[in-house]
Amino acid sequence: LGKAAAMTTGAARVAEEETRRGGPPWVLLFADADLEGSAAHLGPLAEPVLAGVADLAVANIPRAASSQGGGRVVRLARGQIETMTGRRVEQPLNGMRVMTREAFGWASPLAAGWGVEAAMLVDVLRAGGRVVEVPVPLTHRATGTDLAGQVHRARQMRDVSRALLERRFRGG
Repeated sequence: LGKAAAMTTGAARVAEEETRRGGPPWVLLFADADLEGSAAHLGPLAEPVLAGVADLAVANIPRAASSQGGGRVVRLARGQIETMTGRRVEQPLNGMRVMTREAFGWASPLAAGWGVEAAMLVDVLRAGGRVVEVPVPLTHRATGTDLAGQVHRARQMRDVSRALLERRFRGG
């Protein structure tokens, strides 16, 4: 059913467990599946949210290990998010995030496809959420330059454009 459905299902499961166990509200950690062993470095990403100084923390991966550098889709997302919210986010498409369940609610329903992360930033920022980027030494599989990579980027451009256009016309 896609990434947004998986994220929504996971957040609902966390809410059920939080209610069952009681105690303080839990936070949500989302991570892409291709991090391999570098996922062990996700801990610092949670710190600002757990400390109550951020509602959403986005990993800022060193450029050498990231495909989040300056491609067309990243530049589109970065520019549109800044235009709509006044806030520049260096890696707006990064899937490694920690957020409060309240912030997740601000971003719900989540955008479809590859637009989920960019739309989430717009929604949380427009709701007055505190967003930080945290340097985290993660590595993941970069998209190649072959035909499959070009098709992937075209789909990503389509989904990010669609999600951000919906938010532009929805206003905030």
